[in-house]
Amino acid sequence: MNQTDVRLQIAAMAEVGGALTAKDAMNMLATMIGQLDMRSDSYDLDVAALLKIGATLWDLSTDPTG
Repeated sequence: MNQTDVRLQIAAMAEVGGALTAKDAMNMLATMIGQLDMRSDSYDLDVAALLKIGATLWDLSTDPTG
């Protein structure tokens, strides 16, 4: 799936109520990280990317303005 398709799918899912709570999204990220293959060449990059997404969710869920 290309980036445009991914963004469209995300927007469509959010519109129909498919978004997770911040807590559930954080739990899903933790599960995904736990399931990654540590022997994979992309492991460190994958973990770093997922942690950045988690940090963004954390910021958004604790931001009093939004």
